[in-house]
Amino acid sequence: MAMVAYERACGFGSGNRFAGIGCTAAIATNRQRRGTDRCHVAIQLADATVTWDLVLDKALDRQKQETLVNQVLVAAAARASKIDPSELPGDVQVKTVEAPPEWQDLLAGKVRHTGKSQPELVFPGAFNPLHDGHRGMIDVARRRQAGDLVLELSIENVDKPPLDYMTMSERSTAEYNMVFTRAATFAEKSAIFPGATFIVGLDTIVRIDDPKYYEGSPEKRDQAINAIAQRGNRFLVFGRLHGESFQTLSDVSLTRPLGRLCDEVSADEFRLDISSTELREASSS
Repeated sequence: MAMVAYERACGFGSGNRFAGIGCTAAIATNRQRRGTDRCHVAIQLADATVTWDLVLDKALDRQKQETLVNQVLVAAAARASKIDPSELPGDVQVKTVEAPPEWQDLLAGKVRHTGKSQPELVFPGAFNPLHDGHRGMIDVARRRQAGDLVLELSIENVDKPPLDYMTMSERSTAEYNMVFTRAATFAEKSAIFPGATFIVGLDTIVRIDDPKYYEGSPEKRDQAINAIAQRGNRFLVFGRLHGESFQTLSDVSLTRPLGRLCDEVSADEFRLDISSTELREASSS
């Protein structure tokens, strides 16, 4: 919510002048509700993301809980205005991520990516979390092709606000070189990384071939794939578990222009039947 507010505010001028504030709270009610009473407040600034988390005492009535939430909101507004915040409830948890200059420039739209070189291998993804499946795919890709490798994470996604600095910090890893971009589509990625081989899963290559992701237009799909081909990019395609069967590139039918850009990784060379979603669900249970 804070990022949505910040993006809307930036429509009025320079983002350095604005802040986005978001608040969500579960407080005392006359209905039966499970879980803790709590509030979460966030602000998005040009140079930082700050959050306040407060667990509320269930013994307090709604009015007293609302007073505590208001105190946190006032503190957030003060921080956004570069004013010393008023006194906070004692057990509020505050987290701050100060963005490096390259992240600030990316969010402001001054640059399209944070990379410093032109890698031969690019692994796009959300990496939420980075797991052994990703590492195995990287090992296979490096055996297939020599050269520098980067993880690519686009802070933009279709119909979603950009990632905030806190999320970017959480996804960052010292294990591999990570490049943040504002390239939501592979046509945009190919413009940033011409000549690179993209490491992708089967579901991703199928989406690249689907006109649904090009406003329903096969012509726009073909134009995007042609642009990728002209820039010399290729795709190294890993199989994925679909239902009860593990499918690879040979099991799907792609349009010829895209198919010519793809190289298959067989199930014998690499297979992993767990996804990032399953890992997140397992860690939260």
